Amino acid sequence: MDVLPLALDVRRHDDVAAAAVRVRAWKGHIDILINNAGGGIPGRPTDILQRAPEDIEALIGINLTGALFCCQEVGRIMVEQRRGKIINIASIAGLVGRDRGMYHRTGLAQQPVDYAAAKAGVIGLTLDMAAYLAPFGVYVNCISPGGFERGQPQAFVQAYSERTALGRMGRDGIDIKAAALFLASAASDYVTGHNLVLDGGFVLWH
Repeated sequence: MDVLPLALDVRRHDDVAAAAVRVRAWKGHIDILINNAGGGIPGRPTDILQRAPEDIEALIGINLTGALFCCQEVGRIMVEQRRGKIINIASIAGLVGRDRGMYHRTGLAQQPVDYAAAKAGVIGLTLDMAAYLAPFGVYVNCISPGGFERGQPQAFVQAYSERTALGRMGRDGIDIKAAALFLASAASDYVTGHNLVLDGGFVLWH
């Protein structure tokens, strides 16, 4: 498999534009874009009343503005090609509010409110970008994962799992792969503007 590694800051439009040009020049086309940059700044306060403005701006820049810049620049190429598939990674944080007690009781830092705001923005971006690009043969969908087990305290994993219909958290490297493959393949050629929720049924009870 050929790989073209590129370093860029998705918050910087010039970086994104230059990367899109280089990727297109590499193979002559771009068929699939997955906007997967995300997360926050480790070690910073996560309570909204204690959040520094620069931390909020950085998180929104990584999770939302970066996805918008990538959709814009790669979307420009896909419009010229008259084909392409864009998959944005959102989150159930953009769909439901969080029970902060689950975090406080288990000693885990709570999810920032600005993260929920950014991921809700990704869902909105997906819907309107899908409407905009559909006439050009370009599909735009998103995946909203729930909580995934990534070394959190066992007390949190148990508390979260008990709030989920399937009784467990997501599995890294397993539970998103098939969804991404579906949205990137011809199997989803009649699907656009869709938010595929992968949460084990967490939002069913909220």
